[in-house]
Amino acid sequence: MTIYFGDGSGTQQYAGPATGGQGWSKYSIGSNRSNNTWYQNTTGRPIQLAIGLLNNGAKLYVGPSTGSYTTINDSGGDPGEAANCPIVPTNWYYRCQTGGSGDCAREWAEFR
Repeated sequence: MTIYFGDGSGTQQYAGPATGGQGWSKYSIGSNRSNNTWYQNTTGRPIQLAIGLLNNGAKLYVGPSTGSYTTINDSGGDPGEAANCPIVPTNWYYRCQTGGSGDCAREWAEFR
């Protein structure tokens, strides 16, 4: 399978799920993620985020570097608590930036 990004100029090959099952499982985040911190997907394959933004002005970013990224969601007056589920390609970065009250994610899960 080939995954296309943005205008289609960037692609990444995906070899499929790991042997022995569907390949993806929920990764327990717990306190392993902090607001306003860039994380890099170093799993060797794409991952999917599932983040419920908590606060007005909270933002979710994904990109090939910390200086080149796309805003996935920028919550407004009603926090974007649903459907913030981008796929993060191998070696790309992701970040949840706080909003007005200093909060970002109500829930944060990663499927790897």
